[in-house]
Amino acid sequence: MIYVIVGWPRVIDIRRDTFTSDKIKKHMRFVVISDLHANMFGENQKRILDIVDKEKPDFIVLPGDILENDDRIPNSYVFFEVFKKYPMYMSLGNHEYYIETIRDEIKKVKEAGVHLLDNEEIVIDGGVQIIGLSDIGDKVEDEEKSSKLIDQLIKKENYTILLSHRPHYTSLYQKCDVDLIISGHAHGGQWRLPNRKGGFFSPDQYLFPKYTDGLHDMHGSKLYISRGLASGRWYLPRLFNNPEIGVVDLEPAKK
Repeated sequence: MIYVIVGWPRVIDIRRDTFTSDKIKKHMRFVVISDLHANMFGENQKRILDIVDKEKPDFIVLPGDILENDDRIPNSYVFFEVFKKYPMYMSLGNHEYYIETIRDEIKKVKEAGVHLLDNEEIVIDGGVQIIGLSDIGDKVEDEEKSSKLIDQLIKKENYTILLSHRPHYTSLYQKCDVDLIISGHAHGGQWRLPNRKGGFFSPDQYLFPKYTDGLHDMHGSKLYISRGLASGRWYLPRLFNNPEIGVVDLEPAKK
């Protein structure tokens, strides 16, 4: 009980990273928000909004599990409404696919002003391409299909960001000729020990998972794993594992 009381998350951590490339045409800043799971963080998402507004991002990326397959789903649309002043680019996670009416929800998300990239790409200002890979299944052929799709979508003259919800598909990511892969899903390992890296459990990776947060090298690409915001289910709280919002700066390479 003491472990739960002391370890209960009380603040949202801010993570900062900077990436440099000669493909990037100008300085850009974006925010990473993952795994909202249709939760509320203060009235009208005020706790999140205060952080994001202070950082003044050019855009926001949402690498999946923003919606949820239960009666909390209107909370996600509150989120979309309060953040509509920022361009938002979203990929689908596994919890979006748990929704029986997901195709209807995709339409609603797009109507809310979100660039929902369902195995699609977009090139934005500054020489940046964003690819949204919809949640990969558990079969080998799904991974092979995804690899071919990414190859078809990549525009190599751009700095390419791949939004792909699950971080553990490292064999796929090591083959991708992209610059940055942004994932979530693992919730930072759910439970942690004080002042220790790594968590106890993650979906798909199970006990003592390797890929739960941080930055990992994927044979030239970088895999960025967000700890995300929520835990997914009320009966699986985070412990010694605060929610996280990422702030990423993209810088042109100095010549």
